[in-house]
Amino acid sequence: MDIRGYFMHINREKLLQICFGTLEKMASHKVSKYLPYKWIEVVDFKFVKYLTQEIVLLNPLENCIIEGGSEDWRDLPHDKSLFNSPMGCGLPIGNLTSQLFSNIYLNILDQYVKRELKAKYYGRYVDDFYIVSSDKTKLLEYANKIKTMLLQELNLKFHDGKMKIISIRQGVEFLGAFIKPYRIYASRQTISRIRKKLPLLQCQQLTKIVSSLNSYCGVLSHGKTIS
Repeated sequence: MDIRGYFMHINREKLLQICFGTLEKMASHKVSKYLPYKWIEVVDFKFVKYLTQEIVLLNPLENCIIEGGSEDWRDLPHDKSLFNSPMGCGLPIGNLTSQLFSNIYLNILDQYVKRELKAKYYGRYVDDFYIVSSDKTKLLEYANKIKTMLLQELNLKFHDGKMKIISIRQGVEFLGAFIKPYRIYASRQTISRIRKKLPLLQCQQLTKIVSSLNSYCGVLSHGKTIS
């Protein structure tokens, strides 16, 4: 399952509320079972909240520098650009903090799936997530309930085109890998992208070539891939 244009539709005010709620819960927790201190005694939460607010509410369109021309966005889907985001929505994907906040934002989904739907086998990476079950009817029921919850709670739209119910024996493509029982392969799409980029490295500096090759080898090393 997947969410349509996820980063572009994260509501910044809603995200800030979630962050503040999490920080308030954390403040009363002990630092560790070996120390008598609570987090509120060792961390300046006023400053942390101020910093969080400054980062989360930053409008990425203000004072942004645009490189290139409008034709560069010609083939970009409408919901993949911050320029088309609803008012008050959107996080810049390139920011390291956005990767963290995007996971925090969907903690509501995690809690709903595990505590309300009671789905036993569930996993998520940012906005890509899955549920494993032997009951196909139950999976369809989960999907419909998740779709409603995402829209009502976070104003996020379920990506119907990317929802698939697949037999585990056929294998499942997830996060650039093709997963089958007891083995993992790099997906065809991942291999295709690597093959297209390899010839382009000939014109790069040696450090860039080594860096890119190490990256490709790192991806391939996670699966049963023939070198």
